[in-house]
Amino acid sequence: MMSENTYHVQFTCSNCGKKSTYTMKTLIDTGEDPEAERKLFNGSLFRYTCPFCHTVQDISYSCMYHDKARKVLIGYADNEKDENEMALNLNGSYHRDQLDQVLKEWSSSCTKRLVTSISDLQEKVLIFHFNLDDRIIEIAKYLTMMIGEEQGQEFTALFFNHGEDGYSFVAVRADGSTAEIPFSKENYLLLARKYGQQLLDEKGLTADQSWAGTFLKKTDAA
Repeated sequence: MMSENTYHVQFTCSNCGKKSTYTMKTLIDTGEDPEAERKLFNGSLFRYTCPFCHTVQDISYSCMYHDKARKVLIGYADNEKDENEMALNLNGSYHRDQLDQVLKEWSSSCTKRLVTSISDLQEKVLIFHFNLDDRIIEIAKYLTMMIGEEQGQEFTALFFNHGEDGYSFVAVRADGSTAEIPFSKENYLLLARKYGQQLLDEKGLTADQSWAGTFLKKTDAA
């Protein structure tokens, strides 16, 4: 399966100018590659190292990430065309080759998400790694942003994190500095109990802070 969705592309090193081959996989399946999650978190999954001068270069390409154990399927699209095609694929309405048939089979049993940045892909995989509902996390992030604004703290982004002390959010300020905001398991469970029933009707591919804001307004208005 992996070999049928593996492509060899020529890269020119930005440092020494020499060309070499990079292997690109449009389907990253943890069942086929048990190290996929580790590679994603340490950045090596989207990194090219020149075999001549060893210069490291970050790269980006659209791909599907399948977590076999947790039954999660995440599409990462780095351009609008791939985003539209992946949305059709994940919804089971686009069929082109064997990969699409496999995606159709997975889509019936997996939690499906569509993201447009590598950082969002990393965050989703981390959330699902701990068997959490990413929609609850996005609701918590939205509420945390609102509380921050009320306190005169404006954050440009929040990212879920997990450390020795439990869950937290890494808050990014406008000047690029960061802060860590604790997020307890108790608060997660509280939100899960409060919104769990309404979330049963949410079947979309996108779960981000914009979605959370729309969901909360709709839920509170009901």
